[in-house]
Amino acid sequence: MIAIMIAFAFSRSNGPSSPESEIYKPGIVEWSISLMEYIVDQLLELNRQLSDHSQTFDPEFIQNKGGYLRSRFPENSCDYKSNDQTVLVRTLNSPALSLVLVSCSRTILKYNCRGLRGISNIATTYLQNPISSPSAAIAGAASRDLLAIVAKSHVSAQQFERILAEVESGIKKIYQPTGDNGSGKGFSDSSRQELERQMLVEGVIPDALMPVVEKLLAASVEKLKDDIDEAELYFADTSRLGLGDDRKCKNWHRTHTLDAVRKIVLAKGKTKIRVCTRCGSQMEDLPPVRGVSVWLLNMQRTCFCGGYWMVE
Repeated sequence: MIAIMIAFAFSRSNGPSSPESEIYKPGIVEWSISLMEYIVDQLLELNRQLSDHSQTFDPEFIQNKGGYLRSRFPENSCDYKSNDQTVLVRTLNSPALSLVLVSCSRTILKYNCRGLRGISNIATTYLQNPISSPSAAIAGAASRDLLAIVAKSHVSAQQFERILAEVESGIKKIYQPTGDNGSGKGFSDSSRQELERQMLVEGVIPDALMPVVEKLLAASVEKLKDDIDEAELYFADTSRLGLGDDRKCKNWHRTHTLDAVRKIVLAKGKTKIRVCTRCGSQMEDLPPVRGVSVWLLNMQRTCFCGGYWMVE
């Protein structure tokens, strides 16, 4: 989404031409950074739980903790033992690990990282060489807002890209044809597609990819710890993503309406809303305004899931 937004919104040589074309950019950038921070925080949590569990890598533990739809215990909460001792099972119930392992989601995350880097470069260049136009003040304020959002990020796009690159390199090696990946096993196209389906649909972490997961948690994540503030990342507010099942996240979405396209909070009762008839996403029913990005106009026709919008 970030990459597409940049391609359209910053494509004009004279800069953005209206407040309507600027208001959604900070929301999308902030949301994408929150997603990046959420994934890294969940990988760090999985790393901590794995370290507490055993000194050696345990694939079964990863399967139960890292698989976001799998749990050996009912309701992902607790298991009551026959000795009357109640053991709380802290399952992450998080899609973070699957998001970096599945090819399609990892590709989207890579493009988002490129977009975030592009945001910084374009905004900095614009402030250094402002273009004289009626929209100069708007573009200047938007560029400063974008740079401020990127600067507050607890994980940089470059750091996250390194993790994705290391994961992709390991998976490509495993996915090589029979006999070429060092194990003598290899995978056909149909086998690779089945592994991707299991991760995407069932939330299962395939045994074949456990070496990649081990390297990710034991090396990549450990290396990242030296470059970030884990405490700040842990307390970062990612409620707007809607990926948590904690009270804070549920309360945020109960009291806020998030525009699914522009990623900004909509004023309840004061904004005309469109609802997707397929996935239930919501966005503001924007009137046609001259100067609004072509990308945003296209998104008003159909939801990003392919469904049609219905005015509420």
